[in-house]
Amino acid sequence: MLYAFWPRRNLRAAIALLTGFAPLVLWIGFSLVYYGFPFPNTAYFKLGGGIPAAELAQHGLFYLYDSLSNDPLALITITASAFLIGRRRQSRSGALGLGAILYLLYVIKIGGDFYSGRFISLPLFTAVIAAAALQAPALRYWPAILLSIVAVGAAIKTRSSTMVWVWLKWKWGTPRRRSAPCTGSSIWREIRSTVPPIPR
Repeated sequence: MLYAFWPRRNLRAAIALLTGFAPLVLWIGFSLVYYGFPFPNTAYFKLGGGIPAAELAQHGLFYLYDSLSNDPLALITITASAFLIGRRRQSRSGALGLGAILYLLYVIKIGGDFYSGRFISLPLFTAVIAAAALQAPALRYWPAILLSIVAVGAAIKTRSSTMVWVWLKWKWGTPRRRSAPCTGSSIWREIRSTVPPIPR
């Protein structure tokens, strides 16, 4: 929004800028009154816990590695989008692409998260929006593009979300949150279980 505002710098652009920032300002005000902190409480506990910056960065890199191992299309899409934006040199898409890259650097700095892939969803969404704003390639390139998408998708092996598997620890020492309750709350497990007869 600041990038779009700066070349104009008039009253109409200022009103649009303030309108765009209004949800953020309102949320910070609500958080300050309700929680007592302008930012999430976890940020103060995590970043103020005395963990060395190098160790946080190492865990942040492991977090990206885990995302690449379990959901490679996300980081591949972000990287491909950044490459296309840099090659086309379109300023508006470039601002979004730069934001996605800076967000990933922020994820590395804070040490990632215990939810696999959660911090990848926002830069992925931003990268897709930025790539969608680019001019479409010529029709003669579409067969090669579609073939590449199919080949990459076929080569990726991911765990099925319907499988009941428990993996409480990554080898990097980060717990996988979803795996803990999956054996007791999985709808797939409930469907396959035998329902006892109702007494009459």
